[in-house]
Amino acid sequence: CNSSVKSDSIDFPLLVPNGTYFYTANQCVKCKCDSINNSMLQYSCNRTVCDYSGYTSSNISTVLVTQNACAVTPSSGGGDSDSGASRSILNGWVWNKLLVLIHFLLFFVYLL
Repeated sequence: CNSSVKSDSIDFPLLVPNGTYFYTANQCVKCKCDSINNSMLQYSCNRTVCDYSGYTSSNISTVLVTQNACAVTPSSGGGDSDSGASRSILNGWVWNKLLVLIHFLLFFVYLL
């Protein structure tokens, strides 16, 4: 999932796999990635949310982020769309398969 964690945050880069959650900022903030929330019924394409942006030794930071929740129509020229949607889906698929492969390899090493 995308995040707004600043590069100077202690937990940068915070990457949370889809369908999971992670506690950060000394166990004070629960970051959750859930694709089900991407299909919310709403009247507008844009929604503004308060997003966790990182922490230092004494501060937990948040930012207001405007997200476009509407589907992007493909470009009429037949070329690459600038949305990055297909690349994002492919990247998620590749990472998912890679994690499954790593788990199988670790399991087989354990059996040996």
